[in-house]
Amino acid sequence: MEETASVWNSSTFNTDTNQKGQLTVRIIKDAKPKDKIYRLGDSNGLCLEVTPSGSKLWRLRYYFEGKAKMIGLGAFPETSLNKARKIRNEQQQTLKKGIDPSKERQKQQVNTKEVQEQAKIINKIDTLIRQLRNSKKSFKATTEPAE
Repeated sequence: MEETASVWNSSTFNTDTNQKGQLTVRIIKDAKPKDKIYRLGDSNGLCLEVTPSGSKLWRLRYYFEGKAKMIGLGAFPETSLNKARKIRNEQQQTLKKGIDPSKERQKQQVNTKEVQEQAKIINKIDTLIRQLRNSKKSFKATTEPAE
C-alpha cells in the first residue's frame, strides 16, 4: 500500500545543524540574510526559511498524495523553535489521519471569517435593539400626559 502523506526528509537541505541534525536557537540567531532565500533544516520536515530581507520564517515541508507541499508555521522569534516543533508535531498528527494540513488550515480560515461576520451581524442587531429601546423611552417621556 502506498503512503499518501509523509513529512519531508530534511536531510536533503540540512546544512547548518547540530550533531543531532536539529537547529539550535544560536544557529537561528546567527543566520544572516543572503542574496537568495535559503533554508535551514531541523527535523521531520521543519525548516527555517531565511529571506534576503532578513525575515526568518518557519515552514513545514511534507508530501500529500504524492505531491510535495509546504505550509508556513510563523516567524522567528515570535514563534520560537519549541513552538514551531510543537506545531509541526500537531500537523504530523493531521497528516497521519490522512488530512492535508494546508486544506485543513483553509477550512479553519473560512470558518473563522464566517464566525467574525456572524459576530458583526449580532453586534449590529444588538446596537439596533438598544437604539430602539432608547427611542421608545424618549418617546414615552414626550407622550405621557402632564398632570
